[in-house]
Amino acid sequence: MNILHICDYAAAYRGNFIESLEVLNQKLNETGSIIVYAFPQRIENREDHWYEKLAEHSPVYVYGTSFFDKIKLFKKIINEQEIGIVHTHFTNNETDLCVKIACGSKSIIKVKNYESRYGVSGIKKKIAAKLIYKNWHAIGVSKSVDEEISKFNPFLSHRFINNAVFFKRLDSFEPIDKKSVFPEDNSINCFMLAYDYRLKGADIALEAISQLRQKYNIYIMISVPSNLEKIKEQIINQFGEIPNWVRLVPPRNDIAAYYDISDIFLSASRREGFCYAIVEAAYCKNTVIASDCEGQLCHAQKNLDILWFENENSRSLSEAIQKAINLLDNDELKEKNKALAAQNYNIDAWANSVIEAYKDFENNF
Repeated sequence: MNILHICDYAAAYRGNFIESLEVLNQKLNETGSIIVYAFPQRIENREDHWYEKLAEHSPVYVYGTSFFDKIKLFKKIINEQEIGIVHTHFTNNETDLCVKIACGSKSIIKVKNYESRYGVSGIKKKIAAKLIYKNWHAIGVSKSVDEEISKFNPFLSHRFINNAVFFKRLDSFEPIDKKSVFPEDNSINCFMLAYDYRLKGADIALEAISQLRQKYNIYIMISVPSNLEKIKEQIINQFGEIPNWVRLVPPRNDIAAYYDISDIFLSASRREGFCYAIVEAAYCKNTVIASDCEGQLCHAQKNLDILWFENENSRSLSEAIQKAINLLDNDELKEKNKALAAQNYNIDAWANSVIEAYKDFENNF
């Protein structure tokens, strides 16, 4: 029995998401199964066609935007590849409806992975979602997401499998000339990710750092994906210009290179399902600060020894940054968090849990 993973994922690089699925694929191979991948057509616009490398060992398909074309392709994959399970990631209701129609009356297990929030806005959309996902199984990537699933649709079969990190991708990287990003030797260097300015709390982080600039020589590096111009506009709207202490950098697969030149990692998100980055940063020995939004608090509070601040409160974040500055020479804490990250976010344990879930879904089908 093979598993079709339909992923509405078209990032510039494989990232932790694909690396995790590849570990799962290797373990499935041992049982005689394989992962079959399907990605959206916009992935073909990426300069690095990393998805083509997956085709060296697994079937890879690209689906378009047309409702009927998706149904046709999904039916084809199901028949050609002897699919027994369809597992969707980041997909919207329309794509999942195409899956439902493509499966038809076949005895195929349908699984929806919720990487962030479960709910959809609007009464009509919520009713439609309940109809689409009848007889589906759901996996929540954190306890808070799983709780949302339970509240939104108590009749949906669901379980919680905490996300994990493929740490091997962080163990090697191409070094960056630190001065090309942070020009001063004695500066305090912060780092954050912000594909969405408000959701990721970049406005909160920049406000907090602007308050501290009078006291500390502090910079912030922000990794921004394809919406760079929009992020620049939002910074200018907030400050009237892009301050010289803000460094905007492109995303990269060897993200450990960014952690390597940083002292403090900030996750100021207003909302998260599960935040890979705070785990990665802890593993890379950054001093980590995170907002106390439920998606971060529910797993990292018990699994890591990091600093927290009140969500959406820039003054609280400023105070946390000052605490972090006092901890920058605490090598014992950094080593502790590296070990805790490796112990509590083990990718093999995650893959085994997913396979166990597949077996349970099959037994109860």
